[in-house]
Amino acid sequence: MVLQDTLSDAGRYGVYCRYAEKEYSFALGHSSTFHGFGEVFGLVYALLNYLSSSEDLLSSVPSLAIEVFDNRRLTSPSEEGIVWPASSRTKEDDIADMAMLYCALEFGFSHQEDPFPHLRYLFSIRDQIKDYAMAGYDLSIEAKDIEQEVERDFVSRRPKNLSQALLGVESQFQEVRSYLMNL
Repeated sequence: MVLQDTLSDAGRYGVYCRYAEKEYSFALGHSSTFHGFGEVFGLVYALLNYLSSSEDLLSSVPSLAIEVFDNRRLTSPSEEGIVWPASSRTKEDDIADMAMLYCALEFGFSHQEDPFPHLRYLFSIRDQIKDYAMAGYDLSIEAKDIEQEVERDFVSRRPKNLSQALLGVESQFQEVRSYLMNL
C-alpha cells in the first residue's frame, strides 16, 4: 500500500458516503432511519465494480460492512479476529473506521489478495485517513473532481424508482443487521 494512494481512496470513500446520504435524502425527503446507512451503502456502492463481478462478494461485503460498523470487529478467513481501536461513536469516527475497511477491501480486490492483513497498517495511519475521508465527506476543494466522478457513477446506475430501490436496500441492511445480532 502506498500512503498517498490510500489517503486518496479514503477521500473517495468520504465522497461516496456523502453522496449515498444525499441520494437517500433527495429521493425520500428525509435521512435514513438505518444508523450507518450512508457509511455502509457508500462503501458497498464504491466497491460495486468488484462486487458485481462476484456473487460471493456481492452477498458477503454488505454483511461484513455492517458487522464492522456495528461491532468494530471482524473475523477474517486469514486471521483469528481483527478489532478496531477504541474510538468514540461520532459521525467522523464512523466514517474513518469504514474508510479503513474500504481502503483495505479496495486494495485487496484490485491486487487480488487478502485485504485484511493491510488493516494493521491502516490502523497506524487512522488519523490521516480520518482527515482525508472527512475532506471527501465535507467536499473540500480537493474532492470536487471526485464528486463529479461519483455523481456520474450514481446517475449511471440509478434505478427508475430511486425511492423504492433505496428503501429496499435499507430493508436488506436491516435484515442483515438483525441476522448478525442473532448469531
